[in-house]
Amino acid sequence: MPTLKPCLTCGKPTPGRRCPVHESQRNRARDAARGSRDDRGLGWDYRHERDRLVAQAGLTNCPRCDRPITKANPITAEHGRARAHGGETITGLICQICNSSLGAQVRRSES
Repeated sequence: MPTLKPCLTCGKPTPGRRCPVHESQRNRARDAARGSRDDRGLGWDYRHERDRLVAQAGLTNCPRCDRPITKANPITAEHGRARAHGGETITGLICQICNSSLGAQVRRSES
């Protein structure tokens, strides 16, 4: 049985950091502040370009790590400069695992 800890908001015992009610409220607030995908620059033009590149490449394995491309590890657009830091240009296609690890490396180097 998991250890219960007090919810960070109400103090009610919960297995996570927040009880389900407050976790849901927090997620809704975060999503509202984040904006829609169009607000974040992921509108039709961006998605169309990404989809065109994916179809053109016809990849079955990631060019960076050679892992197979699957629903659990889909192909994603790589940006030379992180989108969070103003990068807009798609520089290549890599699997989601590689893209996430590159993002984590950027965040660690900025700390």
